Amino acid sequence: MSGAAALTRADRSVDFDWASGSPHENLSADGFSARWIRTSSFETGVYRFFVEVDDGARLYVDGALVLDEWEIGSVRTFTVEMPLTAGTHTVQLDYFEDAGLAQVRLWWERKEVFDGWKAEYFANRSLSGDPLWIRDEEAIDFDWGEGSPAANMEADSFSVRWERSLSLHGGRHRFTARMDDGVRVWVNGNRVIDDWQDGSVRSPFVDMDLSGGTYRIRVEFYEHTGFAQIRFWWQPILSTHTPTPFPTATRRPAATPTVTPRPTATATFPATVTPEIGFTATATPTATATPTVTATRTATPTFSGTRIHRPLTATSTSSPTSTVTATPSLTPSPTLSPTPSSTPTPSPSPTPGFRLIAEIRQVEGGGDGGTDDIVLEWVDPPSTDTEPVTGYRITRRRSDGDGPFVDDSGFRVLVSDTGNTETVYVDNDIYNQPDINDPAITYSYRVIALTGFGSNKRVLARSNIYSVSR
Repeated sequence: MSGAAALTRADRSVDFDWASGSPHENLSADGFSARWIRTSSFETGVYRFFVEVDDGARLYVDGALVLDEWEIGSVRTFTVEMPLTAGTHTVQLDYFEDAGLAQVRLWWERKEVFDGWKAEYFANRSLSGDPLWIRDEEAIDFDWGEGSPAANMEADSFSVRWERSLSLHGGRHRFTARMDDGVRVWVNGNRVIDDWQDGSVRSPFVDMDLSGGTYRIRVEFYEHTGFAQIRFWWQPILSTHTPTPFPTATRRPAATPTVTPRPTATATFPATVTPEIGFTATATPTATATPTVTATRTATPTFSGTRIHRPLTATSTSSPTSTVTATPSLTPSPTLSPTPSSTPTPSPSPTPGFRLIAEIRQVEGGGDGGTDDIVLEWVDPPSTDTEPVTGYRITRRRSDGDGPFVDDSGFRVLVSDTGNTETVYVDNDIYNQPDINDPAITYSYRVIALTGFGSNKRVLARSNIYSVSR
């Protein structure tokens, strides 16, 4: 957009589709640029600006760059949200066409409802003053590295506030943040996480017993210097279980050994603004495009909305202890005649204290009201400063009535490495398994804790094997 303008005129709005043609007989159909500037009156509120463009555009509000998509590309639509005070504000749109089809359109509307998180970004660490900009974000899941959240914000000394309402079922829920630097979390106005200090990546969490209903959640984050990242999620967790010894063989006075069963595990889960006349448009025949890549994150799935569907039949197997089913004998001396299915298979021993439990639950929204999933939760994995847990491997083995499989080589790997320290996993794939309703089918699980990174990642500990069936 250099040099003197080749054309100056007043446009009622920015809404053009020139296709393969030219904006004016004095301009070429390719290789031109244009700038529109207008001052308009706004009421106090949050406004969403839309730019539909082929090829590139930049949008400024009151001289601040709020949208930078200065790159060659086919027609696409970009949006940005801005808080504006009552009064007049200046809107400027710069545009360039490289070759081929050409079109550009600009409009905006006052935003009344946020579909996800209402995110307010501040150019300071104290969340003070008016936010630099506001937008609707689907999830809190950002890793900016040493960069900044937006082109018009510094990479250091900024803060963000997210707010939204969540519908949660009754029961115990875990709220977790993972951040660098500081974070605070409120639930219905009560501060439940307070780690408002500089520091490298860490993951504070809080467990809360909720009665169910709608809850107002607020998350505040600040970045001082260096790397910046923030992630926040929530999930239902199983009720606290008292550790139960793993099954052991018990002999009766007669020669028939029996097995003392482990108790069945159960858990209770407690005015659109119309553009005014007065855009001043200037066009020049040259354009310089500087490509900018904008990344879009995918929301992290959560498991809110989960409830108990039915009791389960579950067993927990701890190697190397084996279970033996014996044939009764009436001779005075005890005689054990194991059936072929009772032969124990060697397996790596579980780490003491690293305990896995599982339950069948119904997740609302599928079939006749929900889909049946198996929810795993594990507790007390070993972790030290020198060998921290950096992820988990989730494994499963299906049984066709032949008893639990305890050989690791026979387990199917569902997740080779979760890459995080969350201790809940939902096996959604179980719903697609054949004979899902057959009570004779048993699904056995084992969780393996991992430590290290990259090629140095290795097994740190193994949980017990936990089996569930209908």
